[in-house]
Amino acid sequence: DPEVGEAAAVLARLPRTDPSFAISGGARRTRQRSPGSAAPPGTSRKSETAQSHLNGVLMYTEKIFGPDYLRMRHHSLDALTAEHLTALSEVLGIDDANGKMRLLDLGCGPGRLAVAFAERGHDVVGVDQSDTLLTTAAQLGESRGVSVRWVRSRYADMPQLGKFDGIYCWSTSFGYGTDEENETTLRRCREMLPPGGRFALETSNWARWPRPFEPVDMEINGDDWMICQSTFDPATARQTVTEIYCADGKIVRDQHSIRRFWPSELAFHLETAGFREVELLGEDLQPISTEHGRIIAVATA
Repeated sequence: DPEVGEAAAVLARLPRTDPSFAISGGARRTRQRSPGSAAPPGTSRKSETAQSHLNGVLMYTEKIFGPDYLRMRHHSLDALTAEHLTALSEVLGIDDANGKMRLLDLGCGPGRLAVAFAERGHDVVGVDQSDTLLTTAAQLGESRGVSVRWVRSRYADMPQLGKFDGIYCWSTSFGYGTDEENETTLRRCREMLPPGGRFALETSNWARWPRPFEPVDMEINGDDWMICQSTFDPATARQTVTEIYCADGKIVRDQHSIRRFWPSELAFHLETAGFREVELLGEDLQPISTEHGRIIAVATA
């Protein structure tokens, strides 16, 4: 493929490591104070380290899911909104005729699903780590004349938001944290559901055969283009993605890491988090197989 060859040639000329951050289990490594140096008055080393880690993760998220992401990536999801709403309505049991439901959109991005459910009369809370995406989501909600509560937070550190009738995490929004943070996120979702409430998690099917990703890929949107190079570490089950954006003649390089899951492994983590039943489906809502590109895990509290 000429485009793939061109992409590989561009990547080969770029530095292999982004000096602005290093990936370690999906989180940004923060600079450590030299031994013996004092923490600012009124802070402990532990609290300062925790805040530094939080700030680093939010900066890391903003770098990945900022304006370049919106420009090059998210437009491809807009065309799937109606399909995704139909799937979510079925797996979460959302029937507009039965009245308002309280829903949590975890990893809401620019708000396409949260706003659509709010338009249908539901009470929606959208959580995301990216200020850029939440600002876009708020603008979308305002333009559509609906009210959605937008919350900027890491998933594992979500504030108390109360109970929800249904929770969903869609379009590969889960897995960017460490294994411990991912497990905490699943437990928090279980805690926010009443008995019988459902959580729907949609992500890539890593059991798909042949392999579920291309080592080098290229996407073109008008005069802009993006090149992606992926590697996978089977020891940690993490995929590292290097993305090169060219927009308005400016080239930007980003890199991120995401935990990938086999269907049975995802079910195990959900059951460990306290869900009593997990159903594994493909994108067509049929039982998962190696031919499906996506997993939809429907977990019942």
